[in-house]
Amino acid sequence: DQHRRQIEMDLPRTFPDHRLFRDPQTHAPLRRLLCAFALRDPGRGYTQSLNFIGAFALLFLDEQLAFWCLCAVAERLLL
Repeated sequence: DQHRRQIEMDLPRTFPDHRLFRDPQTHAPLRRLLCAFALRDPGRGYTQSLNFIGAFALLFLDEQLAFWCLCAVAERLLL
C-alpha cells in the first residue's frame, strides 16, 4: 500500500550513520512501529519525518513503548 511504500523508502534515510539503523537488517523494529502507526489511523496514515521520531524513541525505549511515544507525539503535538 501507499504508506508501506513510503515507509520502505524512508527506512534507509533514517539516521543512516547510526549503528542501530545503518544496516537494513536492523530496520525491522522501525518498520513494524511505523506500519502499526499507519494502521492505527488509516486516515492519517504515515507521513515523512515520523520515521525520525520513531527511530529516536527506539534509541531509548523498547518497541512497544516507542510505538506509544510516537502516537503521543504525533497525535497530540504534530497532527
